[in-house]
Amino acid sequence: MSRSKKSPRNATSRNRCAHRRQFDAGAAGVVVKSKAPARRSISPAVLQVSTWDEEGARFDGLEIHRASRRLGARSSMAVSARTVADDGVFAVPNRITRRVDARLTPLFEEKLGFQRIFATSGIALFLRREFWAADVVHLQLLHGAPWFSLLQIPLLSRLKPVVWTWHDPWIFSGHCVHPLDCELWKTGCARCPDLALTLAVPRDSSAVNWKLKRFVVRHTRGVIVVASEWMKRRVEESGMAPHLECRVIPFGVDTTIFRPRDPIESRRALGIDADAHVVAFRDRGPGEKFKNSAVVVEALRRHRPTRKTYVLCFESSQTARRLAEDYEVVDLGWVASAEEAAIAYSAADLFLMPSKAEAFGVMAVEAMACGVPVIVAEGTSLPEVVKAPYVGVSVPQGDAEALAGAIGSLLADPAARRQRGDAGRDLAVSEYSFERYLGAHLRLYEERWSK
Repeated sequence: MSRSKKSPRNATSRNRCAHRRQFDAGAAGVVVKSKAPARRSISPAVLQVSTWDEEGARFDGLEIHRASRRLGARSSMAVSARTVADDGVFAVPNRITRRVDARLTPLFEEKLGFQRIFATSGIALFLRREFWAADVVHLQLLHGAPWFSLLQIPLLSRLKPVVWTWHDPWIFSGHCVHPLDCELWKTGCARCPDLALTLAVPRDSSAVNWKLKRFVVRHTRGVIVVASEWMKRRVEESGMAPHLECRVIPFGVDTTIFRPRDPIESRRALGIDADAHVVAFRDRGPGEKFKNSAVVVEALRRHRPTRKTYVLCFESSQTARRLAEDYEVVDLGWVASAEEAAIAYSAADLFLMPSKAEAFGVMAVEAMACGVPVIVAEGTSLPEVVKAPYVGVSVPQGDAEALAGAIGSLLADPAARRQRGDAGRDLAVSEYSFERYLGAHLRLYEERWSK
């Protein structure tokens, strides 16, 4: 009779126990004799799980995956649809789950408003060898599309050690990514005042969604990761996860790419006059509620340019077009390349990010890393992230007059811009480098694996 094969999971458990015994013995000062030469400890195999790969690569797990593999670590990434040429990245949905989701998703998501509860494509993750080979599973941005059911997470966390990054407040709200001034997320999200807020729902299912999310989180084991102290405070205020550790790991940027560059060369690359003033911001259109493009336009209308001034628009120029009479508006479109983004930041005198909602604010950090002063709005994570008023500048939320004043003051004072730009660069290198971000995650993976 043939011997039965030992499961990969049991083998992983034995390796982990052996590694732990070796570590404990060494820490206690005990000399462990072995007939075989001592083996080098192996880093944990990590599986990143996210909706996307390339889109949002700088914060959704893809860059951690790539950097880990460059270091020789075992890493893979599961997504809803693969768009990158990387043999470690794979799409989870199969033909069957796609068909089921095509029928169920419109019913539960679009008609009843139950978000990310009844999607089935994520179930196929349990059929993948990459899942069973992983020592740690890192859940990233799962709610970007209806493909992964939250109801899977408690079971997943019992099969594998889990790290779960909460990128925004969606997990403890009834349906929205950011609740803005609403505080119903603290008490159950009954009678939602704005069903159209992203992620919109067709009917008020917010209270049910909130209860289902609380059930999922309360039955999940693992460590929550957030990018800012602001976000950590909201996790604590939500009461959603009192049993879970919440750890702050700020996002990191590659400070060798996002670095100060020659502004004249950067402007030449974009067709901008060398002696002009340049103000940059992310324009997501006049109807978008989170980035607050409208207050930027109103502030620039109130500002009186003393020389030719360009408005450099990331993503679109839908809102900034209204300024065409007084400013030169440059539409960069969606800038996917980090190198191109760094050139655009370096062409600017100021970067404006007066958002109504931000759990971190990666673009503000990228601008600082390029030596560009940043102006943000109060009431979000950004004043803490940019260390206002010492490094960045913060103005009251929605105050176009105050924003116009800050713009005018900095444009009129090259020395102040230079001082704040240098301080921002130092801050980005010391606290927001990708190396620091990656190292914090690798240490956390080791901790989760060794328990």
